[in-house]
Amino acid sequence: MTNLTIGLPVFNAMPFLEESVQSLLGQTDEGFTLLAIDDGSTDSGLKYLRSVQDSRLRVVTQANRGLTFTLNRMLREVDTPWLMRHDADDVALPNRVALTKRSIEQFPDAGMFYSEARYYQNRHSIGTFRSTRATPDQLRQITHSGYLLAICHPTVTLNVEKAIALGGYRFDLQIEDIDLWWRMALRYDIRYLPEVMTYFRHNIASVSTANLERQSINTLYVQYMLLSHLHGWPAHN
Repeated sequence: MTNLTIGLPVFNAMPFLEESVQSLLGQTDEGFTLLAIDDGSTDSGLKYLRSVQDSRLRVVTQANRGLTFTLNRMLREVDTPWLMRHDADDVALPNRVALTKRSIEQFPDAGMFYSEARYYQNRHSIGTFRSTRATPDQLRQITHSGYLLAICHPTVTLNVEKAIALGGYRFDLQIEDIDLWWRMALRYDIRYLPEVMTYFRHNIASVSTANLERQSINTLYVQYMLLSHLHGWPAHN
């Protein structure tokens, strides 16, 4: 059996948190741990998490430190070799864990897996997230050419040891994921899974929506970091 933890960062995620958690606990493959880290929420989310009666759920609390700190804490807290990312307002399709485990068994040396996602609003799927669809070698070549990969963060499953070896997540710039993808692609295989496994909620309170302009600017910074790495330019952190 593949040892896998689902990592759920939580910050003021109500009223969507319950649907998200139930989509995870309702997986067809029940062999996983669900690690929820509450990052100083001020809503009723923590009360809800503590009310869930399921031995697979582990709840950790901390003072508000932001998403990047929380994601790195997840990498340190898990005691399994694989960490499946999930956001507290998204919905996992019932076979996400099963399909991911099957892929891990087929490609155990991969650094990371990611899948298709569809936007989700008002309990309806409303469109497909634009992802880079390619083989590990093609993803590496795209990155070597100086381009950043389009990967939906809450579809990702990380090899914990390899993610830590790369330095984990960096920067509190709402683009900590894009920065990790290029480092992962250059060093380890990233495996694309063509199935839709996650419904990615699109709401005005989400981090990505609330910081869209800033994210766009910060993405240019991440691309500069990639190009600096490729061409030996001075990198300014």
